[in-house]
Amino acid sequence: MSCDQSAEAEQSIAQLGTRIEGLERANTQAEGVAEQQSLRWAAARLKVEGLMNDGDRAMRLGNHADAEAAYTTALQALRLSPNVANDDLNLAMVEAKLDAAREARISGMEAEMRAAQLQSEMELAAEEAAAAQYFQNQIATLFSEANEQFLNGFYKKSLSTLDKILQMDPFNAEAKQL
Repeated sequence: MSCDQSAEAEQSIAQLGTRIEGLERANTQAEGVAEQQSLRWAAARLKVEGLMNDGDRAMRLGNHADAEAAYTTALQALRLSPNVANDDLNLAMVEAKLDAAREARISGMEAEMRAAQLQSEMELAAEEAAAAQYFQNQIATLFSEANEQFLNGFYKKSLSTLDKILQMDPFNAEAKQL
């Protein structure tokens, strides 16, 4: 082999070595990028799992609005990063939990509305009963006054008091009889 050929061969070997080093660097960089992406996915998965745990905890505590918010955020994160999903954490499961939280929140609101309506009806009935009792007490007081007036010989005052009773309660049979 001639000197020129030997120099060319050495130069080719050196170039191959440089290329191999470049490929190894590129491979190392690609592995680094892949590892970083895997770490990003793992961090995103942990975030979604945390949101799911928050939602589950809120459901157990009966705080359905907070559960709905946590599940909604988890669902959005899964839609943005579908690679985060796995067998234990997928869109169908998150959507089912979100639907359950939404239904529980709505049911709770309906129950609160029914309870408020019932409370309002009870208060109204209590007010009506109190008004009826007050009216009966007024009639009883006027009867007592009319009786005392009659017993003391104030017959006209007694009749005037009975007229007051009839003005308040035109169908009061006892007042009509007296």
